[in-house]
Amino acid sequence: MPINRVKKRGQTRIEVRKRWPDGTEYRRFLANSTLAKQVLARIEGSIATGTWREFRESLLRGPEVKVISFSELADQFLEEYAKVRCRSWNRYELSLGKLCDQLGTIGVDAFTRHDLHNYVQKRSREVSPASVNRDIACAKKLFSYAFEIGIVEHHPLFRFPLLAEREKARRILTVEEFHLLVDQMPNTVLSAYVAILGETGLRKSEALHLEWVHIDLRERLVLPDKTKSNKVRAIPLSDYAVEWLSKLVRYINCPYVFVNPDTGKRLVSPDQTFRRNAKKAGFPGLGFHDLRVFRATQWHRLGVHLKTIQQMLGHADIKTTMRYYVQRRVMCSCFAKCLPLKSFLFSYCA
Repeated sequence: MPINRVKKRGQTRIEVRKRWPDGTEYRRFLANSTLAKQVLARIEGSIATGTWREFRESLLRGPEVKVISFSELADQFLEEYAKVRCRSWNRYELSLGKLCDQLGTIGVDAFTRHDLHNYVQKRSREVSPASVNRDIACAKKLFSYAFEIGIVEHHPLFRFPLLAEREKARRILTVEEFHLLVDQMPNTVLSAYVAILGETGLRKSEALHLEWVHIDLRERLVLPDKTKSNKVRAIPLSDYAVEWLSKLVRYINCPYVFVNPDTGKRLVSPDQTFRRNAKKAGFPGLGFHDLRVFRATQWHRLGVHLKTIQQMLGHADIKTTMRYYVQRRVMCSCFAKCLPLKSFLFSYCA
């Protein structure tokens, strides 16, 4: 076959092989199958037109390739890939800034694993292993992009190891403590926001972008639109959640559920106010993600199946859902008596 897929050291490469009329062989590894087909078509066309000798010489000389630096590749990746395909491209921008401070002047063709090892060694003295791992993941994604578009012929960071992260046991609120936290908030909007997070398990940004059209009070469901996975999911609303939703004011010119009463616009970032009042309530260090853990734990104690909890939380991998339980030792050994989704929705919303 003129075009073959060759697997070597865990990587699959596209190989083009073609014999010239004089018996010599052309053999090259190319970035992708599309490029391989284009090169093969040009070779066969030159043979058909009798210009294959000149074309072979041009292939042997090779194209003039501009060597770009790590920082130039980072800028291209951020504009052409991250901002187009990734909702969390701000995280990439932050990691790329730190990476370019140390690795920015290195040419992409000369970049080695040793360069990133040096970065990890220095960076780990400043921040936690989790932050370093985000930078490593960003660098790996950067070179995956470079390999995909043909800037590099091989991925220098294939299977690059991450640092070991220490898991921390976090306290889980009781129902009474959760209600106390909600009442401690300084205004109705923030109280309702905390109540909805704790009753639905929504992510912070999902609740901030929640609109009234996404809430079905008749069926007692919330269907978040702007989710992390871009998939709509249905989450039941409890009596407590409906009670707090009924206390909110609906603004004519603003479709969002949680609106800043001072500006009449969507609530943007209530983190500092929440943490300050959570500390007053006796829960220092509590964050919005702890409300998501609280809801997952309550669903589990109600007997909801782990797969159902995964779907309502919007986890792509059930291993993420498992961490909520294994780490906190609240996972039971058998799920045989867990409620299916249909019966759970009926009992939870009743």
